[in-house]
Amino acid sequence: MLRYFILVVSCVTLASAQSEVTISLSATELLNYDGFSGCDTVITIFCSSTASPWTQCGAVEMIPDNMNPVFPERFTFPYAIGTGQQWRFELVDRDVQFDDPIGTVIISVDEYMQTITTGGTMTRRADINRHGYLHVKRES
Repeated sequence: MLRYFILVVSCVTLASAQSEVTISLSATELLNYDGFSGCDTVITIFCSSTASPWTQCGAVEMIPDNMNPVFPERFTFPYAIGTGQQWRFELVDRDVQFDDPIGTVIISVDEYMQTITTGGTMTRRADINRHGYLHVKRES
C-alpha cells in the first residue's frame, strides 16, 4: 500500500512540473544581404526534445526592408524541466529569386527558463561569420 501511494505522488509531481512559456522575437544590426534592399527577415522556429526530433513549431511574417525588425507574433510553448527541449531559430533574408541565409540560433529551453525572467531577453549572435543578433523575449 505504501509503494502505491509513493508512485501516485511521484506522478502528480511530474505532471505539475509542466508549464508554458510565451516568447516574442526581434533582431538587430542585420546586414543588407542581397545588396538591393534592406533585410527582409523571416524567422522559422523548430522545436525538439530528447523524446522528439526537430519539427517546425512557428514562424514570423516577413518585415520588409528593416535591419532591426521587431516581430509582433507571440509564441506559446509547453515546457517541462529536464526534458532536453531546444528551440532552433533559422533567420533568412527573403528575396524574389532566392533567399539569403542569415544564420541559425539554438537555445536550450532549460537554460532559457533558468536565466530569463518574465520581461527579460536572451540575445544571441545570429551568425558568427556575419553581423546581427536575435533577441528572444520572455513574455510570460
